Amino acid sequence: MANIDWNYRILKADGYLQIHEVYYDETGEPSACTDRCVSPCGEDIAELEEDVKKYVRALTLPVLDIKIFTRKKNREWFQKQTR
Repeated sequence: MANIDWNYRILKADGYLQIHEVYYDETGEPSACTDRCVSPCGEDIAELEEDVKKYVRALTLPVLDIKIFTRKKNREWFQKQTR
Protein backbone atom coordinates (compact mmCIF):
# COMPACT_ATOMS: atom_id res chain seq x y z
CA MET A 1 0.00 0.00 0.00
CA ALA A 2 1.35 3.42 -0.95
CA ASN A 3 2.04 6.21 1.52
CA ILE A 4 -1.33 7.95 1.82
CA ASP A 5 -1.69 11.59 2.75
CA TRP A 6 -4.57 12.19 5.12
CA ASN A 7 -5.63 14.31 8.07
CA TYR A 8 -8.63 15.01 10.23
CA ARG A 9 -11.02 17.54 8.75
CA ILE A 10 -14.31 19.02 9.81
CA LEU A 11 -17.08 18.07 7.41
CA LYS A 12 -20.54 19.60 7.30
CA ALA A 13 -23.15 16.86 7.04
CA ASP A 14 -26.90 17.26 7.41
CA GLY A 15 -26.51 20.56 9.23
CA TYR A 16 -23.94 19.22 11.70
CA LEU A 17 -20.18 19.53 11.89
CA GLN A 18 -18.26 16.28 12.29
CA ILE A 19 -14.61 15.25 12.23
CA HIS A 20 -13.64 12.66 9.62
CA GLU A 21 -10.41 11.30 8.22
CA VAL A 22 -9.91 12.87 4.79
CA TYR A 23 -7.57 11.35 2.21
CA TYR A 24 -5.89 13.29 -0.59
CA ASP A 25 -4.94 12.42 -4.15
CA GLU A 26 -1.51 13.01 -5.69
CA THR A 27 -2.44 16.64 -6.46
CA GLY A 28 -3.40 17.36 -2.84
CA GLU A 29 -7.14 17.48 -3.48
CA PRO A 30 -9.52 15.75 -1.04
CA SER A 31 -10.39 12.39 -2.61
CA ALA A 32 -12.12 10.30 0.03
CA CYS A 33 -13.31 10.37 3.62
CA THR A 34 -14.39 7.92 6.27
CA ASP A 35 -18.08 7.00 6.09
CA ARG A 36 -18.57 7.86 9.75
CA CYS A 37 -17.14 10.52 11.99
CA VAL A 38 -14.15 9.47 14.07
CA SER A 39 -13.01 9.97 17.65
CA PRO A 40 -9.58 10.32 19.28
CA CYS A 41 -7.81 7.19 20.47
CA GLY A 42 -4.43 5.90 21.63
CA GLU A 43 -2.80 3.02 23.45
CA ASP A 44 -1.71 5.35 26.26
CA ILE A 45 -2.19 8.95 27.42
CA ALA A 46 0.69 10.24 25.27
CA GLU A 47 -0.75 8.70 22.09
CA LEU A 48 -4.22 9.96 22.95
CA GLU A 49 -2.82 13.45 23.51
CA GLU A 50 -1.08 13.41 20.11
CA ASP A 51 -4.29 12.32 18.42
CA VAL A 52 -6.28 15.07 20.17
CA LYS A 53 -3.75 17.63 18.88
CA LYS A 54 -4.51 16.47 15.34
CA TYR A 55 -8.22 17.01 16.00
CA VAL A 56 -7.52 20.52 17.32
CA ARG A 57 -5.57 21.27 14.13
CA ALA A 58 -8.70 20.33 12.14
CA LEU A 59 -10.41 23.32 13.80
CA THR A 60 -7.96 25.65 12.03
CA LEU A 61 -8.72 24.31 8.52
CA PRO A 62 -11.65 25.26 6.28
CA VAL A 63 -14.79 23.20 6.75
CA LEU A 64 -15.53 20.83 3.85
CA ASP A 65 -19.02 19.90 2.70
CA ILE A 66 -19.43 16.14 2.87
CA LYS A 67 -21.33 16.33 -0.44
CA ILE A 68 -17.99 16.62 -2.29
CA PHE A 69 -17.51 12.96 -1.43
CA THR A 70 -19.78 10.17 -2.63
CA ARG A 71 -19.91 6.61 -1.36
CA LYS A 72 -18.99 5.34 -4.83
CA LYS A 73 -16.04 7.72 -5.07
CA ASN A 74 -14.88 6.71 -1.57
CA ARG A 75 -15.17 3.00 -2.34
CA GLU A 76 -13.28 3.36 -5.64
CA TRP A 77 -10.52 5.40 -3.98
CA PHE A 78 -10.01 2.92 -1.14
CA GLN A 79 -10.03 -0.05 -3.55
CA LYS A 80 -7.39 1.65 -5.69
CA GLN A 81 -5.15 2.15 -2.61
CA THR A 82 -5.21 -1.53 -1.67
CA ARG A 83 -4.07 -2.79 -5.08
